Amino acid sequence: MDQLGVSFGINSEINVREAFSLHAEEIGFTIKRSRDKFPDYKLENEAGQEILAEAEVYARDFIDHGHDIDNCDLILCWYDNLPVNVLPTLEIGEKISTPNGPSKPNEFVSVYDPGTHIKTIEMSKDTDETLNFRFGWYLRQNETIAHKSPNTPTLNESEFEELFKGIDRSVREEAFVDINFDKLIDWHESLPDNEKFRSDRKGRMLCHVDQGEEGEIVLKLMDESNIQITSYLSNGTQHPNSQNAATIDKQAYRGILSPIPREIREQVFLDLNLEALWRWHHY
Repeated sequence: MDQLGVSFGINSEINVREAFSLHAEEIGFTIKRSRDKFPDYKLENEAGQEILAEAEVYARDFIDHGHDIDNCDLILCWYDNLPVNVLPTLEIGEKISTPNGPSKPNEFVSVYDPGTHIKTIEMSKDTDETLNFRFGWYLRQNETIAHKSPNTPTLNESEFEELFKGIDRSVREEAFVDINFDKLIDWHESLPDNEKFRSDRKGRMLCHVDQGEEGEIVLKLMDESNIQITSYLSNGTQHPNSQNAATIDKQAYRGILSPIPREIREQVFLDLNLEALWRWHHY
């Protein structure tokens, strides 16, 4: 199917509905009913099945608006920004172009979902093609998914490289390629006191990126079983926005790294090549 398009910007749910109504048939649906109350649509797919659908700008808006998943079959959204789907989701922003769309959310490169909470590796690409990397944390509450770490620091490619270069290559191989969390603890314990970064702070500071007057981004162990990327102000205090930064425990650490093939982990954590992770995600 050729790329579809609209001449207007996507700034609201109404715009999403306008774009969908113009191209519903090309996407594979017939609109049987459209209304202002939930759910927005009764659709028929190419197999003749009846589908109740709700339109949103972002998939998470479906949850934020308090909609009942039992009375809907499909989320029609411009962008899908949920780490796991509460319903089948159709991201029409990938099918329809616009001259002015909403901000594209992070993409979920790896997701660990044991049922009560969700931990993620997320990436995005800026308009200048710069890649960004972050950890994410979401809480499952009944049938909803709450984002608990919106302020977790995001690393661009140069920051990612600088941060992880602070850990010896052999340690990175064992810790991130072999997925041995305890190696980080052993390595930090083996450092002479005068080589330990910010030993006066709470937790084990593994490595950092200096951001000048803005402070620094730090990779640290919270205790014997949790790792975190967080921010500190230039005065040495933890940045207020980082108080709820995503914390990755040992089980989640293995859970988000193990789905990534070993050869990709080698390129990412030994060669410090984020592009390899992005390419694998889009393969």
